[in-house]
Amino acid sequence: MRRRFLAFVCCFGMLASLLPCSVKANGRTTNVNLLETPEEVAEVFYRQNASLRKSKGVTAQDQQNEIRKRVIVESAQTLENTYGAVKTYYYTVGGYQILLYDSADQAELAVTNLKKDYPGVHIFQDIPVTLEEAARDGDADVQAEIQDAAEKEDESETETEIQAFDGIHMMGMDKLKEDAKDWSGDATVAVIDSGIDEDHPWFTTRLDRKNSVNLAADGLGKDAYNDPNQGHGTHVAGIVTQATPVQVKIMAVRVFDLTGSASYTTITLGVDYAVQHNADVINMSLGFEILPGFESDDTDLMDEAFARALKAGTTVCVASGNEYTDTARSYPASSRWTIAVGSLEPVKDGNSYIRSDFSNNGTLLDFAAPGRNIFSAWIGEGETTEIASGTSMATPHLAAAAAYVKLKHPDYNQREVYSVFRDYAVDLGEPGKDTEFGYGYVDFTNYAAEDQNTAKKYQAITAPAQINKTMNDLDKPFTIDIEFSRGNGTLSFASTDEKVAKVNGSQVQVTGVGSCEIVITASETDQYYQTEERVRIRVEKGQQTITVPVTEYHKYLSDKNFKVTASIEKPGDGKLVFLANENDVLEVTEDGYVTILGTGTTQIYAVAKASDNFVRQVSDAITVTVEEDPKPQPKPDDDQNQNGSGDQNQQNTASVKKAVIRKVQPKKAQVKVTWKKQAAAGSYEIRYALKKNMKNAKTVKVNGKKSSITIKKLKSGKRYYIQVRAVKKNGTAVKKGAWSTKKSVRVK
Repeated sequence: MRRRFLAFVCCFGMLASLLPCSVKANGRTTNVNLLETPEEVAEVFYRQNASLRKSKGVTAQDQQNEIRKRVIVESAQTLENTYGAVKTYYYTVGGYQILLYDSADQAELAVTNLKKDYPGVHIFQDIPVTLEEAARDGDADVQAEIQDAAEKEDESETETEIQAFDGIHMMGMDKLKEDAKDWSGDATVAVIDSGIDEDHPWFTTRLDRKNSVNLAADGLGKDAYNDPNQGHGTHVAGIVTQATPVQVKIMAVRVFDLTGSASYTTITLGVDYAVQHNADVINMSLGFEILPGFESDDTDLMDEAFARALKAGTTVCVASGNEYTDTARSYPASSRWTIAVGSLEPVKDGNSYIRSDFSNNGTLLDFAAPGRNIFSAWIGEGETTEIASGTSMATPHLAAAAAYVKLKHPDYNQREVYSVFRDYAVDLGEPGKDTEFGYGYVDFTNYAAEDQNTAKKYQAITAPAQINKTMNDLDKPFTIDIEFSRGNGTLSFASTDEKVAKVNGSQVQVTGVGSCEIVITASETDQYYQTEERVRIRVEKGQQTITVPVTEYHKYLSDKNFKVTASIEKPGDGKLVFLANENDVLEVTEDGYVTILGTGTTQIYAVAKASDNFVRQVSDAITVTVEEDPKPQPKPDDDQNQNGSGDQNQQNTASVKKAVIRKVQPKKAQVKVTWKKQAAAGSYEIRYALKKNMKNAKTVKVNGKKSSITIKKLKSGKRYYIQVRAVKKNGTAVKKGAWSTKKSVRVK
């Protein structure tokens, strides 16, 4: 048999208003369509690939370019501008939007612009992930052994076959398989991979054909989850079937297409699909190395899917990676929501085990399992088999063990399954958890008699793997949501860095930007060992809130200098300064003193500068209008003063009522606005803006005799917000009514 060493690498180039709706995309109106299942998203990707499927000789690079045409926006907020997206979707399960573009370059530019429009929102191009047989037929040590044997001239026959390592026997699952054959219930292991050879005899009674699916962009429909090209998913699934009884079924979730390409989003959909279709265990013999420049936020999308899996009671086992590096550099093995599995193998004397030389290590490694020279199913005619190596082969050994736990305890979640693994772990390397083997390997030889096992057990503390906060939560203590279902110890809490978060009893208080761990400890009892669960607290910079007491000033050219004011609400701590765009109307100092230069209207902004704890924030506009000095008014004669001054003064000092807009009529690049006329009004001001908060609004004035105006030169397809107010002038005194209720309209 040929030995195959399989590995994965990643190619690099993750409700403010209701949906669906329409948004503008550079002159093109785009509807936001709801997608409520992973299958619906996969169908969108399939349609996106329509033109590519018609081409001949499609390569992995072609597929990766298609993937980069997608942009993910982790927000339900309606986007005012998508910068050229041809389609926009909202995936309700994940809570994010998917934007499709004509080219990868357009998508990249859109990400840059959208990040400016929506600071703090995670926006990124979809990431291609490639399945590679990185060292096919080529492990150096094994090939050297074969060569040495071939060169022995005194032997009549040379054995060049590689000796398979029976990892199932090592973990005691051959015996357990026999013991468990009459157990009641069932369990399903979802294999998120390249598909499964559905015609292979090993899967005849083991494949969950009803729920198996193809989420890759190369085909939909019945049996599309088949694995005709790669073999990787078939090998992985074969290990699970050989290690478990018939009650354990395989759900094939194909995410890699025929060229071996997948995307970060498609793999995330695979997790959601498995959870929605009640998988008990998820096997992910895949991953990608986190290279310099990779943003930590780029893993949030899949981490949120893993969080949903934990809540649903699904256990997720993932490969630690084959780069012989720290598991912290491999995702999703580095995720705190998953169980990271490394590879071990026997030494030549067969009496002990070592970590495989390709297997990733580090503090985030949880367990080790057999991964060198593993015999399993392969694609091809009949009962084709192969020997393959990698953490991809180690992971299904532990996934099979998880399936046994779920057979006995269908209500157990991942943390409880983990505690059972620790109960039966054989410690290797340094005592306790180490960087080479994690907690060691699981030996289930006697797991059938678990009920009679009187040895001390490990406790299970179920808590979120990570909690994200900002400095806006500075004065908001919170309690970690904990389920303590297996154990009877006393819980205590401690922080690894009180500069980020401190603990008071069971409450956690944010103290600064950074990350730390809250260590939850269940004390040792007569029945249970002391057990820890760690929750990562990530605190990011907060958003500052600026209060501006006066947002509009009306001045004359001869008026003296004046001061604008604003304040930053706590806990914001940035330095407050004022600035204005270049203009001929005024100058403003950083501390808010304004010097009038000429007539016109301009805007001043209060800016809260960035600090160690908060990001830079800009206020809504402070609008300043400067007019020519008024002409002197003639003095009234005595008769006028005696006969009419009382009524006139009463009229001039009467309050100005709030304006009421009667109708807003959109036209081509125009809007006609009609309002209720007020007898006391000398004029009206009409302002309009693209933003609901009226930021950067433009203002026009009309005579008080008018009750309508047509605003021209507007942008077609854009939504505008409009307000009107009445103005009354008495000499130099100007009295303005309140702005009318906002009306919104989409221009034709």
